[in-house]
Amino acid sequence: MDSAMLLRSYLLGSLLCFALVACDPSFSDAINKGQVNHRQIPEASGLAASRRHPNILYTHNDKGGQNRIFALNATNSHIQATFTISGATNKDWEDVAVGTCGQETRLYIGDIGDGGPEPHTIYRVKEPAEIRDQTLQVDSKLLYEFSDEDSETLMIDPNEELYIASKTDDEPSWIAHVPTSGNWGTGNVVNVQRQANFTRYTSKKNPVGGDISPDGTEMLIKFKEWVLYYKLAPGESYVDAVKREPLVLPYHPEPRGESVCWSHDANGYFTLSEGKKADQPLYFYRRESATHD
Repeated sequence: MDSAMLLRSYLLGSLLCFALVACDPSFSDAINKGQVNHRQIPEASGLAASRRHPNILYTHNDKGGQNRIFALNATNSHIQATFTISGATNKDWEDVAVGTCGQETRLYIGDIGDGGPEPHTIYRVKEPAEIRDQTLQVDSKLLYEFSDEDSETLMIDPNEELYIASKTDDEPSWIAHVPTSGNWGTGNVVNVQRQANFTRYTSKKNPVGGDISPDGTEMLIKFKEWVLYYKLAPGESYVDAVKREPLVLPYHPEPRGESVCWSHDANGYFTLSEGKKADQPLYFYRRESATHD
């Protein structure tokens, strides 16, 4: 091979290497945004960013808690408002997501854990116009059955399609699509099937949370020890994405970390832990290299 060909080969390899590196985002280490008052939120089990109110996050308590959603200030973790969800029961709320439904935004509350009998229930609630203490009415609900009785991850994409991920003890955990079209408010029970598993990163009682970015191109999956990142290729599904190697993102270990969500503009992500004996910090991880438009 002559020198010109060697140079072209080197330049091509360098450009390819640069392109691959540029595709991987980087995020800061954990930034402590303050401690959440544990007397009202002792078991924070879900987390989602508002689409209507910048710097507002929604969270809730785990199994057996009241039918309440809390609005947190993302800049200091203070509770800004408490919403009572009329028409819903907290058998085992495990996650919350925010997505669009037509021209409106809604909260999706996952009563999807093992704390109650099947079928599992996903509640849909209009996102409030004002952040103040108030009662919100369930807009609709979706019922489903799944072979894995315990899930702690609920995600929604820009087309209002739902995804869950099971939490298992002795085998790989699975991601599954929960079809929504024609199933809201019918009372019919949707049969959900396993689709792909998290073989490499599965360990006991994982995963515990997840979130899809507002534009639908990025997905976070929270395990007890890791936060995993998937960037979807054009035309790739979320199910197919988990079949390949994820990027492991920065994560500050938490005692009982069960929550992760993107910020409203996807310029970072938050994590929050359960904690019955001490106030738990809200952590933010700022995006430092952008692949997100």
